[in-house]
Amino acid sequence: MSHAEHMLSAPPGHDASRLLYRYLGIDLSDRLLSGTARDHDRFAAAAQLASARYALSTYLPRRLLDRQFAGLSAQPWLEWVDGSLLFTDVSGSTALAERLSALGREGTEIVTDTLNSYFGTMIQIIQQAGGDLLTFGGDALLVLFEGRDHTHAATATALDLLRELSGFQRHVVGVGTFPLSMHI
Repeated sequence: MSHAEHMLSAPPGHDASRLLYRYLGIDLSDRLLSGTARDHDRFAAAAQLASARYALSTYLPRRLLDRQFAGLSAQPWLEWVDGSLLFTDVSGSTALAERLSALGREGTEIVTDTLNSYFGTMIQIIQQAGGDLLTFGGDALLVLFEGRDHTHAATATALDLLRELSGFQRHVVGVGTFPLSMHI
């Protein structure tokens, strides 16, 4: 059994090594753990871990990530927060999916591309405004704004979202045009 196989099947006391193998791969992890890593290996490991952290941060609430990275308990917790919530709901995505699903795989790809574009724009605006995406359910988002001017930030972000995405539509040749709109 290789060192990597041993670590991947190791009991829970070896979590850090197991995570290295998961996120960095066997070869790079082995070099780091054995002490034979060179500077470029360390830089590659740091870049990969930073990339993984960023990817996770786009899908998980910042409060949860901060708590996990601080090494606090993974158990549920209750915390009072002073902030403003922004709830958005997208209309038109169901009609888009239903009509284009008749096209099979190509239709599914068009739906995915359209929704990725729409929600990608939303998430970019929210992150630039300092919002924390709490939940993403279907075609709805719930975002928390904290800080001294949280009400202003939430309101300004809502207006920016409406302004940026007004008139959004996807035209599919031979099928039709599908507008998406947002309710806040």
